[in-house]
Amino acid sequence: MADCSTGELWVIAVLPEYEGQGIGNRLMGLVEDWLWASGCTRAWLTTDIDTKLRAYGFYRQRGWTDWKVENGLRWMEVSAPATAVQHR
Repeated sequence: MADCSTGELWVIAVLPEYEGQGIGNRLMGLVEDWLWASGCTRAWLTTDIDTKLRAYGFYRQRGWTDWKVENGLRWMEVSAPATAVQHR
């Protein structure tokens, strides 16, 4: 789930028995593509501050970077690829 008016990504979830099959990666790709197609040039999300959690590594692997840590949350962001911005 995401909000194309703000670029905020709310949740991507995969049941434990389906982890490691590329489903989460595919879902993230679909959401990011939808945000870019909707006119977003930047997407952002909040996650746990613990960098040892799998979610942090997952986001980093997809190109997300730390934006700030505030109020017990880690804020991360990613910019639309240049090709997505050019095709709008």
